[in-house]
Amino acid sequence: MKFLFREWYGPEESEIEDYIRTATIALDANVLLAPYRVGSTQRTELMDALRAVSERIWVPYQAALEYQRNRLSVAEEQQLFYDSIEKIGAEKFDTAIQKSLDELSAMRSRSLEVLRDAEIKSVIASGFDESIEQIRELAKRRKEAMKEAFSALRRDHAVDFNSVRSADPIRAEFDSIFVDGRVGFPPDPETLNDRIEQAEKRIAADIPPGFKDKKKNDATGDCLIWFELLEYAKQTKRPILYVTNDVKDSFERVYGQRVGPRVELRAEMLKTGGQPYHQTTVDGFLHLAKKYLRVSISDDTIDQYKSRRVGGGFAETDSGALLGSGTGDTEKRLEETAISDGYDTGQFRVADLLEQELAELQAERRKARAIRDRATVSQKLGESRKLGIEAVKEGKYGKAVDILAATLSEELAQFDRVDSGPMKTQRALVDAHMSFGHHGEAEALAEDILREHVNRYGPDDKRTMKVVSWIAEIRSNVT
Repeated sequence: MKFLFREWYGPEESEIEDYIRTATIALDANVLLAPYRVGSTQRTELMDALRAVSERIWVPYQAALEYQRNRLSVAEEQQLFYDSIEKIGAEKFDTAIQKSLDELSAMRSRSLEVLRDAEIKSVIASGFDESIEQIRELAKRRKEAMKEAFSALRRDHAVDFNSVRSADPIRAEFDSIFVDGRVGFPPDPETLNDRIEQAEKRIAADIPPGFKDKKKNDATGDCLIWFELLEYAKQTKRPILYVTNDVKDSFERVYGQRVGPRVELRAEMLKTGGQPYHQTTVDGFLHLAKKYLRVSISDDTIDQYKSRRVGGGFAETDSGALLGSGTGDTEKRLEETAISDGYDTGQFRVADLLEQELAELQAERRKARAIRDRATVSQKLGESRKLGIEAVKEGKYGKAVDILAATLSEELAQFDRVDSGPMKTQRALVDAHMSFGHHGEAEALAEDILREHVNRYGPDDKRTMKVVSWIAEIRSNVT
């Protein structure tokens, strides 16, 4: 049966190896932009992997064009991020220390006001002055250490924006790899207009790839790349392994998990390009290069590219959480500690305590942000779930399954399977599968839910028994 329905069969292990060893390795623009968001080690290892397949690399013209258009803005994002980080040492640290010194000076004045004995006043004043000067020296040394640490961080992880603008070292490496026809040629105006027209029709009809970008001003980019891939496969008569970090609508999902390109894309490539087709992410490509081509790539590098893909890279980092100054409560506690410990010994602790307080404050802000983000995500996913349920009511079962499976995948990345939101989505997904006639998928998902309840609550718990009754109802509907 496989020879009739090749598009429904994902590649086996041996076929995966054939892809990385013999297929055309086509690259999306986001793959070319990925090195700007990681450290030097990760950049080097990606370049090593690309050189290992350089004879078979191909970059569609549209992907190369998008890379050229966006590389400066991506480099600028990283520059701004590190600029923000350095402000911790350059501005906020100074401000916090100065507040402590001002309070010590005020304490000195108050102490001297109530003393009449000149000798005692001299001793007290000298003690305060010596402590204040020592704190200044300690703060200065720590500021320099922080500045050096931030500079080292930037050297290790960021490509200088001015270098990117004048003599981009990453682009220079790409230029040395993408030679001898490794980049597609621009289509003539008539062909381009025809492709854009086709892309717009596909996007309007929710045909992958790229239809989930329809809200963008120009959503045709993914389709234009796809048309180039189809043509290139037809010309070269070689399978395509497409590397892309865009996972919105071109990957097939089963129970919320990505399992390869969508069936529609496989089928279209077989019909139009005459070749098998597979796709993976940057971290997936690095894993395959390490496993089958024996390229030296660390697990940390693979994890770094994966985290940038999932988390959106440095540009998505909330540097604001790192830049806040101390709160009034923090400053009050520091003052109270200094007073209670005495002018002589207590002031030696202020810089240490300040550093600790700032670290704790940052941690609290990150925690609060995480709670806020979870609530926002939960609300967003709840809206997505409603769209899937509406699709079921409208009889659009395939669309419902796609929406609910994608929603569930995002929920399970942040919540437990038995939490309220994921449970609602799973029940809705089971209903969608049942309505679509996917009885086996519906039962399998329901059994996964049951296993989780048994493991979490035990077989005799009321919540578990409700799931048992629900599964029985599903099976009765099947029969």
